[in-house]
Amino acid sequence: MQDGKAIELDKAGWKYHAGDDSRWADPSLDDSSWEIINSTRLPIERLPKSGWQGIGWFRLRVRLDATSANVPLAFEMNHWGASEIFVDGVLVKRFGVVGAQSAETEQAYNPNKTQSRIALGATGEHVIAVRHSCAALRDPNSGWSKFLSARAPQNFGVGFELRISKLDSFLSQVETIFYDYRGSGIASGLFFTVGILFLLIYGFYPRDRAYLFFGLFIFSYALYIYAGGGTFIGVHEDIAKIVLLWQLIFLLIAVTNVTFLAFLYVTLAARIPRQFWIFLAVIIAWLAINFAFPNSKTSLALNVLIAFFMIIESLRVAAQALRKSVDGAWIVGIGVLLQAATFARVILGLSGFPLPPDVIAVMRQISIYGLVIVISVFLARRFARTNKRLEIELEHVKELSEKELQHERDKVEYERRAQELEEARQLQLSMLPKKLPDIPNP
Repeated sequence: MQDGKAIELDKAGWKYHAGDDSRWADPSLDDSSWEIINSTRLPIERLPKSGWQGIGWFRLRVRLDATSANVPLAFEMNHWGASEIFVDGVLVKRFGVVGAQSAETEQAYNPNKTQSRIALGATGEHVIAVRHSCAALRDPNSGWSKFLSARAPQNFGVGFELRISKLDSFLSQVETIFYDYRGSGIASGLFFTVGILFLLIYGFYPRDRAYLFFGLFIFSYALYIYAGGGTFIGVHEDIAKIVLLWQLIFLLIAVTNVTFLAFLYVTLAARIPRQFWIFLAVIIAWLAINFAFPNSKTSLALNVLIAFFMIIESLRVAAQALRKSVDGAWIVGIGVLLQAATFARVILGLSGFPLPPDVIAVMRQISIYGLVIVISVFLARRFARTNKRLEIELEHVKELSEKELQHERDKVEYERRAQELEEARQLQLSMLPKKLPDIPNP
């Protein structure tokens, strides 16, 4: 554990025995007949030769040097199901309630970055024993077990991940994770509020669908951040609930892509073209394939294809709008560039060229916060200009109304005067004799 680096104990040479017996925690137990496994990560396709019955024991002998003797240490464990950790025969940590017969007898609890302090004591040999059960995967040959195992975001199968490090180093990592998780919570809350705001604006002004699509984009992205952060940090549910949450994340990814592209079309192109519906069909196909054949080459290829299409089509729509001098296109163009950087990062990761974690974190923060700010500015500007244009049109209507009213008043006055003249003429006519008098000729 030099330089604060953790030791991945799950990759050490463990002894494994299927079944359950409390005597197997005894450090003096002769486990020479137990099966040796290279890793405690046990996906269904790589189960121990001695089999899996829903519960088993894992034993590891470690030798502590003087630099780590009596030093506070920390375990970091992840698994489906439940477990108990023994050190030299003493129970030091329990996660859930171990039981392999059914989900009712077992109370599953995934530690999921939970801090577990421990001190191994003096130098010399120590025995770590793990009693672990996973009722949800107790029958590895069942369709349900294969379904869950294939779709779980963390593929340790019926086994577990276990790392050990010095406590101060572990606390530093936990603090970093906590701040990342808290930052995700703040971001999701902020975006959720912004999304609801734009959806409300659309509700009161449904003529402009830009508010609808961007509101749905931000709202679904907020849910994606919340669900994605919860999948790996702070959630201790069993594998079935995590798989359901993972499928929801894929659905939210699809919704964010579709709604962002629809926003660009209705904002910059004024209409939704045919290729949008083709893209929507590809997205639906990707969801179906990813659900039916998770982690397949076809699903990965479609993922890369979708990211490429989003980059190219977004840039094309923005460039075309700039050439046509669409009002505010340059603002949306900045947001498109920020979003394109996100898709480029995804493509590099899927292609086997992942960026350093710090770079990814900075790019993610800049791209999403920058995108939300830029597009919000654009929509606020659009809303203000729409109001100003409506005010001008209202003033114009008022002027036309005044002119119309004046015209009506002039017309009424003209008709009144015409009637008066007609009445005067009739009066004059009534004063004249109805017939001319006869005048004799001289």
